[in-house]
Amino acid sequence: MEADYSAVQSRPLRKAILEIAIFSSASLILTAALLATPITQVDDQEVLSRASVAGAAALNHIGTGLTAYAAIFLAFYGVVLTSQSGRNPLALPTQRFLGFTAELLTGALVPAFAIIGIACVNDPSLAGALFVLVPVFAFLLVVATLLGALIVFAPAEKLDSLKRSLTITGENLAKLQVKRRKHGVRIVVFNIFLFSLVGSLITITSKGFGQPWEWYARVAFVFTALTAILAIGCALGLVSIKTGSDRVNRASGYWVICAVYLAAAIIVVLLLLSSVPAAAVPVLAVATGVTVSSFWPNRWSRSFGRKISIREGADRIAFASLLNSETRIKHQRDYLEATSSRSQSC
Repeated sequence: MEADYSAVQSRPLRKAILEIAIFSSASLILTAALLATPITQVDDQEVLSRASVAGAAALNHIGTGLTAYAAIFLAFYGVVLTSQSGRNPLALPTQRFLGFTAELLTGALVPAFAIIGIACVNDPSLAGALFVLVPVFAFLLVVATLLGALIVFAPAEKLDSLKRSLTITGENLAKLQVKRRKHGVRIVVFNIFLFSLVGSLITITSKGFGQPWEWYARVAFVFTALTAILAIGCALGLVSIKTGSDRVNRASGYWVICAVYLAAAIIVVLLLLSSVPAAAVPVLAVATGVTVSSFWPNRWSRSFGRKISIREGADRIAFASLLNSETRIKHQRDYLEATSSRSQSC
């Protein structure tokens, strides 16, 4: 079946807007981290001061940057429209690549406007430039959104992808030992409660009772947050590994698990190097408990511990996700096949 490349195909604008928002958020977080480096020696006022200085410097160059952006985006749009003339098989890959690039470039530009805004707050005499820059950026945002809406696939590509996904989903379902889909999230939440309680009790016992209630609340919050990050990170990583449709998706699960354990290791090292190294003990206890619960050995699969472990919860979440994916993929496949049959009959 041959795909129809004779018209520009698009998707809902809200998807492109969401992706631009995600790229923008990631760029802002990275910029904030750079401005706050080193984190242990910089306070909020210093970060704002650095942002103001950087914003004043960025204001001197933002005009040139926006001009280049406008020329590039308009060139992108022209390439997309030109590639759609006739039946060019490279049209859709081209518009997908250019659309993604436009979204990424727009997200990378947002931190510049954030630090320029901070500079304008500290020095109102600079604010006049915003009356020119903001409309130009709004124009770029509109063009980037339109280009992002062009990240689509031809019906033939979609159908082939759905068939492959359906096969892989069936294989992943067959590999899962757990065949239950309910209460997976509850099991993970139970583990968060259990191990945060363990960490809190160890800390309270070592410190002694009779502390102000604010101290108990702070301890409970810290260990609940720490345990939640570890447990949810491990659960999400395990689900990605078990439901991934390719090596990249499965590898992302390993990366998530490695990231949360790297964060925990950094916390432990900082505590050991601090004036209260004993504070690392409850963190190690929480990390050990989450590790055992997440990677419960298969040879103990019928034990009670397995039934309440994070691994059990992740398996149930994965099973439910795969079943839902299988149903959704079958509906999409049937719809595309029916649409293709009607197109061919016409």
